[in-house]
Amino acid sequence: MSGITRKRKSRTSCAIIRVMTVIIGAVVSCALGCSSPPLMLERAEIVLSDIPVERIELGHQWRDVQYFPSGGPVIFDLPKEPDTNILRLGIFTESAQETSRPLSFAVELDDKIIAENTYKTPGSWQDFRIELDASAAETNPSCRISFNSEQPFYLGPIELIKEKDSSVPNVMIFLIDALRRDHLACYGYEKPTTNFIDAFAMDSVLMENLLAQSCWTKPSVCSLFSSKYPPYHGAQTSFDMFSSTDPTLADALNKAGYETFSFISNPHLLPIWNICAEFDRTIDIGSLMSIVELDDKDVIDSVISSLESVQDKSWFFYVHTMSPHWPYAPAKKYPGIDADMLPDGIACDINGRIDKMEKTPTNGWNANVVNGSPSWICTTQDPLVGDNKLMTTESGENTDNLLFLSSKPFAVKGGDLVTFSGYISTYGSPDNCLTMGLQAYSAGQWTAIPSRAWALASNAWQLVEGSNVIPAGSTEAQLCFFVPQPQVENSGWFADNLEATVYHLDDPSTGESVSRQLVLNRYDHEIAYVDEQFGRLMEVLKAKDLYDNTLIILMSDHGEEFWDHGGTRHASTLYEELLQLPCIVKLPNQQNAGASQGGLVETLDIAPTILDYLNIPVEPAFQGSSFLKTLVKGQAPEKEYSASMFKMGEKDMAAIRSNYHKFIDDYAENKEMFFDLISDPQEKTPTLEPNVIWGQMKNKLAEIMAPASSGLHIYIEFDKETKEYLTGVLRYEDIGKMDIRASGYPVEFEQSQNEVKFNIKRENVSQGPSSEQAFIKDPKNQNHTGIFIVAPPTLQIELELKRNTEIIPQEQVFAGEKLQNIGIDGVKLDLSELTSASPDVKAKITPGKFGVYIWHNPPIVPVIAENVDAETQDALRALGYL
Repeated sequence: MSGITRKRKSRTSCAIIRVMTVIIGAVVSCALGCSSPPLMLERAEIVLSDIPVERIELGHQWRDVQYFPSGGPVIFDLPKEPDTNILRLGIFTESAQETSRPLSFAVELDDKIIAENTYKTPGSWQDFRIELDASAAETNPSCRISFNSEQPFYLGPIELIKEKDSSVPNVMIFLIDALRRDHLACYGYEKPTTNFIDAFAMDSVLMENLLAQSCWTKPSVCSLFSSKYPPYHGAQTSFDMFSSTDPTLADALNKAGYETFSFISNPHLLPIWNICAEFDRTIDIGSLMSIVELDDKDVIDSVISSLESVQDKSWFFYVHTMSPHWPYAPAKKYPGIDADMLPDGIACDINGRIDKMEKTPTNGWNANVVNGSPSWICTTQDPLVGDNKLMTTESGENTDNLLFLSSKPFAVKGGDLVTFSGYISTYGSPDNCLTMGLQAYSAGQWTAIPSRAWALASNAWQLVEGSNVIPAGSTEAQLCFFVPQPQVENSGWFADNLEATVYHLDDPSTGESVSRQLVLNRYDHEIAYVDEQFGRLMEVLKAKDLYDNTLIILMSDHGEEFWDHGGTRHASTLYEELLQLPCIVKLPNQQNAGASQGGLVETLDIAPTILDYLNIPVEPAFQGSSFLKTLVKGQAPEKEYSASMFKMGEKDMAAIRSNYHKFIDDYAENKEMFFDLISDPQEKTPTLEPNVIWGQMKNKLAEIMAPASSGLHIYIEFDKETKEYLTGVLRYEDIGKMDIRASGYPVEFEQSQNEVKFNIKRENVSQGPSSEQAFIKDPKNQNHTGIFIVAPPTLQIELELKRNTEIIPQEQVFAGEKLQNIGIDGVKLDLSELTSASPDVKAKITPGKFGVYIWHNPPIVPVIAENVDAETQDALRALGYL
């Protein structure tokens, strides 16, 4: 992939640099090989700012670069500023031709060559750091760099800088994808999964209750970067773009002089979504690889190698690792994690003859073996290791049926536990998929056992591991592969390294819990592996004397479900197992080391806290709040609630929780759930009857969600401590009843096919403060009412609104993003003319002064799947998002 939609300012425009292209390249080539300075003959002078600075991907890195297409000798003169005694230079060329000589360059001060070097890594970036001698730094001569290249090349950066102020702290966010908080020993887990993280926690402040803003990576990480809830930053579904106008943590640190790097290994964070686009460098370490082949060791190696590039600047590193993410394929096993739960197993011979099975629409998974030739054949196509099997369909098959392929049966008895594993892959049509599972033979028929696994990724191997308890009365079992029909030409499925083991349990009733624990063991081994890599990085920071002066935050983006509420993995619900995150904050010089702090903190609070610690102004658009006082002084967080959202496919829900209660509003299912977290922390038994707190939390959630929601917004700000009686009528074309939501001070609705009437009787005005805490206790403490109506931008409306029986004057009505005054005495309005580009119009409202604000938020337009390159689509399929 190359190019992104998000543009950033040039970072080379701080100084005017003259570029001189030498007409006689041979003279320079000779000069670079001699002790005397290059002979300057004819040259064309160009101001470097005239050469476009582009943000593109080269060598799996996104940088701001300048391109030199000539491939000929080029000379830069860099005027030196006082104390700028370090030259930083990044070079990239495409893979060199066999006849090409490598790019070389020389650095001169006062017409004296002080350094010569050769670019040795065609196809990847090579960064150079050259120190200028102290005497030259005092006299401030010009610095000249002479390049000799036979092919085009890119530069980024090229700059002269001062030595770093060693007192300015560095910043690192180390994020472990899909890490449950309750699987870290420092949070009370009984297994030794996190020896290195536990040691790190002793140097840090352990936050006990960090909550994610969503249950999967893209919206959660975007909330981390932007300090906004998902509806405000826009990146909620697989193909949504992150808002290119939202300021981020990296933007704020860039302004403060930090060098910002992101190290990503998840395709949801690629800059094609506008995510990580604001970093000086985004380095992709295998986000488009098969997740089975992805190794967090490579991520840490990239981080360590990049430390040299930033040794002269304060830096911010965002590091994203993937090890605990499904499909739980640990690179190695660790002692103390696998409990002695199973007797010796019996390995099954499953790689013999493969029988073809077919299914008709009436008999489900029950099918009879069809006599004939084996449906698997050995092949030379070997993306993995060893011989793999190629499954194909024979020509002339009935394409209305669904095809089954099954392994050689093996003996079992009811109550046995069978574990199985293997690698499966598809090729050909992107619509191919393959399901792998077990079926058992009993009473003359084969029956599938639930909890099958599946693969969708074309040309990418996917590890499948599972276990099932054999139903009573069964005598045989076999691996089976379910393939949908119809098939397309030149498509098929691969399987490799298939294994199955039978365990005869002493107590068959324990089979289900043992099966679950086997999955948890694999997950825990993955955690132990990334823990080991984290420890390796911390040791390097200590060896380089960087550890003490670095603010380091270890956290996750979401949790993981293991049948807690009947499901697995993530991106499915908003229960606590997916939202509770670890958060371990090491302040510079290990300030307040070993402390633990309770109270609610949200992911979107991380960015304001970092900026607060560094005394950098917090972006006004941030919705989070700093918890720095909690970290350094031990004060309890002031936050009274945390909110989370999830929207994907047909699912659409939001949740809000306090320290004691939780409310989930499932918009897609039209279902509400309320939990008492003190008596029911696992959220197993929702309260059946609505109560006062239920209603208050629902109101608060609506207030958070509504301003960013796509549709018509009518927001009424009241004068402080003034009784009001407002009546309104909204008329529109007959499109049926519309979805209406309200927040703030209570409002009554009456709706018909083409009309909505609403009344607000503000009679009991509270004298208490209008704070978040007060709001949770009593909505009537609020000084506003928000009305949100789901309506398309093409809709035309008539709005009439009266205040104490009088039409509200035009000067008190503000419409659209520019808040233009309009009349609302029944005049017709096109919603398209009320559109706001920013979802947070509410931030422009004057508190405590009466006014009516009307705007329309347009729907978010996601990227069309067909416009995303095939490699990225494959990576998203492998993670289960397509």
